Amino acid sequence: MKRSATGILPAALLLAFALFEKPTFGQTAPVMRGTISGIVRDQESNEALPGVNIIIDGTTLGAASNLEGKFTIMAVPAGIYRVRVSIIGYLPKVETGVPVNAGQNAELNFVLGQTSVEVPEVIVTASKRPQSFMETPASVSVVSARQIEQQNFVTLDNMLEFTPGVNIMSGQINIRGSSGYSRGAGSRVLFLIDGVPMLPGDSGDIKWDALPPNEVERVEVVKGASSSLYGSNALGGVVNVITKDPTEKPFTGFRTTFGLYDDSYFSEYDWTKRRLSFNNQDLTHSRALGKLKVRASLGRRESTGYGENRHYHRVSAFSKAKYNFTPATFATLYANYARDRHGDVIQWKSAKDPFEVTDDDAGDVTISHKLQLGGTLRAVLGRRATLKLRNSFYQNGFDNELADPEENPFCGTNSDTISVRANKNDFEGQFDFEWNAAHASTFGAAGVLNFIDATLYGNHEGREFAGYMQHEWKPIPVFTAIGSLRFDYRWVDTGLEEYHVNPRLGLVYVLTPQASLRASSGRGFRAPSMAEMFTCTRAGGFTVIPNQDLSSEIAWSHEIGGQILVNPFLLNTALFWSDYEDFIEGTFVIKQSKSVIQFQNLNRARIRGAEIELNAGLWKKRLNFGMSYTYLDPRELEQRNRDGSVTAVDLPLAYRAKHLLTGNVSLAYGRYALGLDSRYVSRIERVQVYPDDPRVSQRITNLRLNATFNPVELTLNVYNFFRYSYTQVERNMEPVRSIALTAAIGVQ
Repeated sequence: MKRSATGILPAALLLAFALFEKPTFGQTAPVMRGTISGIVRDQESNEALPGVNIIIDGTTLGAASNLEGKFTIMAVPAGIYRVRVSIIGYLPKVETGVPVNAGQNAELNFVLGQTSVEVPEVIVTASKRPQSFMETPASVSVVSARQIEQQNFVTLDNMLEFTPGVNIMSGQINIRGSSGYSRGAGSRVLFLIDGVPMLPGDSGDIKWDALPPNEVERVEVVKGASSSLYGSNALGGVVNVITKDPTEKPFTGFRTTFGLYDDSYFSEYDWTKRRLSFNNQDLTHSRALGKLKVRASLGRRESTGYGENRHYHRVSAFSKAKYNFTPATFATLYANYARDRHGDVIQWKSAKDPFEVTDDDAGDVTISHKLQLGGTLRAVLGRRATLKLRNSFYQNGFDNELADPEENPFCGTNSDTISVRANKNDFEGQFDFEWNAAHASTFGAAGVLNFIDATLYGNHEGREFAGYMQHEWKPIPVFTAIGSLRFDYRWVDTGLEEYHVNPRLGLVYVLTPQASLRASSGRGFRAPSMAEMFTCTRAGGFTVIPNQDLSSEIAWSHEIGGQILVNPFLLNTALFWSDYEDFIEGTFVIKQSKSVIQFQNLNRARIRGAEIELNAGLWKKRLNFGMSYTYLDPRELEQRNRDGSVTAVDLPLAYRAKHLLTGNVSLAYGRYALGLDSRYVSRIERVQVYPDDPRVSQRITNLRLNATFNPVELTLNVYNFFRYSYTQVERNMEPVRSIALTAAIGVQ
């Protein structure tokens, strides 16, 4: 019987919207309270600073400065407090021993000095609660909206390729070598949008085309196992895309791009005489209607592709509404829809024709759609407690129109169309309590309902339920210990049941407000996706067969690191080590025929390495540069044989590079800015399908030029400037050089 999930918010969430509209819930009498107010200014110019975060440690109370730099924190119980302020581009400041008396106002003014390099003021992903960048227990990289706009990629994964420790293998993200490549079946990196998991219920991979990049405020990339808070899929890390909030003042923006693909460096590779091109358009509007603020955008992307069957046509619609009951209590509703029609490429026609596909695959087309609906509520319950509720619905579906369906001896003959529908309902409640300045706790519960109806997998159901807790102990202001524990239960309709307990401990020592040391150790797990367990198909000469006995993989991950800000330099370093059990990889299971693939638990693997990142800003931030280097030692240590025995091996893990190097430099003067972004990925030592094919390293350089003529901004991008020819996975050529011109206008 076909079943479906619903995206309607549960009654409890809607009831909570009404319950917490009044901010006095759980508070003591106003006579016992005072206020803290003041103004924040720039040290050099003495100008007011808007948008500064002011937080009272040990409470949930805080505020942000207005356009005049002024702030007021209301209803502060009488006592002595520690107040911290932070904003990107400025050194954070802490004021201790701030007295608040009942019925009185404590005036507190701040003067902040600029930094030459931008430092994120608050990180929300690493511990599921706001933290200063210097106090996070894990390595975190942040990509800003400005970087996304200037690099101007069609999808976000291309931007993340220039993030320290991150490598993309044909759309599949690797954080420090965690994922390898499984052609879209599962991900060891959890993908969040505004803290809400957004992995589809069938394939369990990241759909990069589901969110328009112009709606992204920033991206936080957390490295290392995070299952103690986030559960499955956070085995290698977490990518949290934080979208732009609606604005107070009406704003309308339009952005359009037109680009051309160049010929290949090798003329014998040219496959068409057509001029290949791409174009993108985005329209955004934002405004406030009383306490309700709304934002909506429409997007369109079209390309002929740089090779045969690489064409696409995408449309998207995004909306976000935010209602503030009080400055600290608010509800957010969002909806996101994307439709994509694109050609399919499994492998090239031949080494002499790398931009063409085989005759059997020519004309294969996939039509996909993604629908995301949901809502969140953040309610302040007095000065120490905060409640967060969320519910989301994610529907992923596609139809694959095969030009020449192939017969699968294990599953019968494929039909002309492969159809998949997956409905996933995800809900969570989180309660944060600040006991005092030294202790803070987080408690949460989450659940997932998953329903699949697909010709590839059959009809299946899955359920996941979890409870977690975290405690933060700060015995002295400069030292923090964070311990977390999560229990997960998983059920699949084949009768499979699993239980996982994932602990984690993080330690942070703040040497100065500009320097800190960190260490963390934790256990993570990843449940296999429905695609890994149940796929039965044949395409491109390969047969994939199901494995219903596939179990979750687990890992213990450890890291020590530190960061220091000494104007104009920010240095971040880390040593890391991960041990994996029951590692899931696709492997050939019939030795006589290297064409039958099944996902299996490989038993043991290990990834260890080191990372260093340096950023700097000179000449009053006009000249900025950054570089990062990641060394990886990814090894497969044991293999499980078909009879259940284990054989010790020492092989490189497939589809992992040993050396990752990124660099960027930008020069801004007046209305103009010139930039360069580059990455180097060393030659992949081991692949699974065609090990005898020649392989090369990746050496990519992109150029960009920006010019601002308010309210218009022009951007010229040149991608793969040196026309480097390379593959990320076997027999799939990556893009040739292309050039794009973008015009953006914003009107308030």
